[in-house]
Amino acid sequence: MTYLHFFLGGLFVIITSLLAVVDYFTMRLPDKLTIPLLGIGMINSLLYGKLVFINNLGSALFVGSFFWLIAMVYPHGLGQGDTKFITALTSFLGPSILLVIFSACMLSLFVGVYRWVRRKEDSLPIDRQFPFGPYLSLCSLAVYLWNVKLPL
Repeated sequence: MTYLHFFLGGLFVIITSLLAVVDYFTMRLPDKLTIPLLGIGMINSLLYGKLVFINNLGSALFVGSFFWLIAMVYPHGLGQGDTKFITALTSFLGPSILLVIFSACMLSLFVGVYRWVRRKEDSLPIDRQFPFGPYLSLCSLAVYLWNVKLPL
C-alpha cells in the first residue's frame, strides 16, 4: 500500500461522510460529490491492478444499471443521486457492494419500522420519504474500513 492508497481512502471516507450529511438534510445527493467519488474509486481500483479495475468497473456498470432501472420504474422510491452514489461506492468496493446494499436496506427498514411504531399525531407522517444515502454511507464505511471482501 502506498501513500496514494491512503490518500484516496481518506477522500472516500470524507466524501462518503459528507454525502450522508447532505442527503440527510436536503434529500439530495449532488453530482458535484458523487461523480468525483466515482472517478476516485476508479483510480483507486486501477492502483490495485488491472484485474481489480476490470472487476470493479464491471460491478459498477452492472449495479449502476440495475439501480438506474429501479429509479426509472419507481422514481418516488429511489432517486438518480442514490443510483450515482451506489455506482460510485461500487467503484471502491466492487462485489462487496452487495453486502452494503443488503445491510443498508435492513438498517433503513429497522429505522422505518421504528418510526412507524413511535409515530405520534404531531410527528412526521409515515408515508414521508426519508433519505437512503446515510444508510448507504454508514454501511459502506463499515465494509471499507473493516476491509470486508466477498469471495465472488
